[in-house]
Amino acid sequence: MPTLPPTLPDIATDPTTAALEPRPARDADWPAICAGFAHAFTDARSPQVWDWRFQRHLGAAGSACWVTPAPDGSIAAFVGASRHRGWLDGQDCNIWIGRDNYSHPRWRGSNAGRRGWYARTDAAFLQASATQATLCLGFGLARRVRLGQRLGISQPLTSGQWLACPVLPSDDSPGCAVLLQPARFADPIWDAFWQQRRPHIRAGICRDAAFLSWRFDPRQGVDYHCLGIHSLQQDAPLGYLVWRVLPAALDSPPALRHTGLQAVLVDAALPPHHAQHAWAQALCVLRRLGVAQVLTFSTPGTPEHAQWPLLGFRPCPPPVDSQPLFRSFSPHLPAERLEAQYALTLADGDLF
Repeated sequence: MPTLPPTLPDIATDPTTAALEPRPARDADWPAICAGFAHAFTDARSPQVWDWRFQRHLGAAGSACWVTPAPDGSIAAFVGASRHRGWLDGQDCNIWIGRDNYSHPRWRGSNAGRRGWYARTDAAFLQASATQATLCLGFGLARRVRLGQRLGISQPLTSGQWLACPVLPSDDSPGCAVLLQPARFADPIWDAFWQQRRPHIRAGICRDAAFLSWRFDPRQGVDYHCLGIHSLQQDAPLGYLVWRVLPAALDSPPALRHTGLQAVLVDAALPPHHAQHAWAQALCVLRRLGVAQVLTFSTPGTPEHAQWPLLGFRPCPPPVDSQPLFRSFSPHLPAERLEAQYALTLADGDLF
């Protein structure tokens, strides 16, 4: 792990007037980028986690990153995204997922806003992305979402909804129409599952074995519960559920405050004819884990969106000060269509 450079004293002049220039990141920048994460994030991950999240094991095909280097060797601002195969109207496309980005505390000016190095680096990154990606999206802090909207370089996705489902005590048997088993997403059976699922999705990330095995790998620095949904008659999966178990946040809104644990349903693919049975099985597992409530995020483009109310989910206040945002580079994916048809879940970002 690289040695963290010492915290530097504040510069004497307004940092936004310094002679800096955003540019594409190079391999040699990566130690300084990781050091900047440690300065900018209270829960900064190890360099190995950042390597995995930005798919550096895939080389240039794995991510697109821009930096604004500072004269002292630090990174004044960093903006990056992981590159993924997307699906739009029956055709493959390029979708980039924005990852954790930052501006170094030393190079933030007071009330810098659109003049700040983060905003300038983000604008340069998106301008360069226009010829390579169909869409760039992710989750961002609400204030940065507002800034991108003011600058005209990105806009919030407003059709999504946070949902909560209580995990209530029950003695009812969930039945045995389906079974939940640990999912090994690197298995090619998940490629076959995606081939069956994709006709039901108008726009979204290709959730094939490559994506699922990367997104829910322990090298993300997160422990996920990954369960495949199976029938008794065949080995091929009918769907999957992925969640994280977290302690109930003490500063949660009253409607979300519980004494037990919370689970965040990060991604799901439910079998249309067995959704009730699959979720009943999941609730049994969650009860055994001591979970009191499940949270998730859904958009109208996900096949499960209409199912959640039938399974006990209800709209709830946002549990975090973040929201999805996007920039479309394709005339075939205008904002109104993306709002209605893009299949976005919490897996399309790194909040959880």
